[in-house]
Amino acid sequence: PDIPRQDLGTSALAETGKIDESQIPDVRMKKKREMCHKFQNNECVLGKACPFAHHEKELGTIELVITDKVKTRICKFWESGKCIFATNCVNAHGEKEIGTKRPA
Repeated sequence: PDIPRQDLGTSALAETGKIDESQIPDVRMKKKREMCHKFQNNECVLGKACPFAHHEKELGTIELVITDKVKTRICKFWESGKCIFATNCVNAHGEKEIGTKRPA
């Protein structure tokens, strides 16, 4: 079973002043049970906060990881000025939004 969620108070994202507290994803202590497919393809942007193992030696370890779905790529429509979803877009509108919560 997973260990209960932890309240980390202000995070590094919030301290920059550029991210609203509501956009900060939940994190928990979790056991890494599977390999990260995105990391294997050189596409994972979550680093140590990724809920999946990046190396075999991480399998079975318990780490503080992101448990929410987060924005991991830049919106191609936003880049061309044509995204119609605004704050409801599941992709990041700029690098500052990478790692923030995806809209529900």
